[in-house]
Amino acid sequence: MLINRNKKIPRIIVFTDDKCILSPIELAKVIPINWGILIRNYQAPNRKELICSTAKICKQRGIFFIIANDLKLALSLKASGLHLSEYHFSRNILSTIFIHSSKLQITTSAHTFHKITQSNLYKFDAIFLSPIFKTQSHPTQSGLGIHRFIALSKKTSVNTLALGGIRLDDYNRLSNFGLYGIGGISIANLLSQNFNLTPKRAPFWGASICETVLSRSK
Repeated sequence: MLINRNKKIPRIIVFTDDKCILSPIELAKVIPINWGILIRNYQAPNRKELICSTAKICKQRGIFFIIANDLKLALSLKASGLHLSEYHFSRNILSTIFIHSSKLQITTSAHTFHKITQSNLYKFDAIFLSPIFKTQSHPTQSGLGIHRFIALSKKTSVNTLALGGIRLDDYNRLSNFGLYGIGGISIANLLSQNFNLTPKRAPFWGASICETVLSRSK
């Protein structure tokens, strides 16, 4: 199944990294088909092979997949999208990337009002605004909090997803404030704790995605 930028960005995006309980390949097998995967794994020695294998499964299952900070690889694999982290945010890079915006959904991350203002100059398909809550990876860094997060998200017309310390039961609460969706690493870890690694056991969650997981995780 060919996934391209004409398909909507899912409202739940699972981030992968080198500390995630599930590898991207395992995650691609178990993730609900109406979710998406943002593949990072920057330190993996076999990163290219890992992403290629994950992309193959995503295409077979019709999973929306985004590759972080690698335009060439995203194009060669016909990925759903390309994610540009705030660290890689520069006009020189963006001018090259947006030439390919007809082929890729392009997302970015922002942590401050300044970066949101910059992102408004370009036609990003989605912005991950973070951290909304305190995270395990950055325990000394305070989160934005819901009210500041909502205030910042209203500074852009681009679809905004909450990132940082997010749990599935935050989805419905945040969606009441007009939030587009959520993203995070802990969501992948929760899947590994509650479901067998087979697509047949993966639930197809919609607007009330938290109910099944919460009942299983108590």
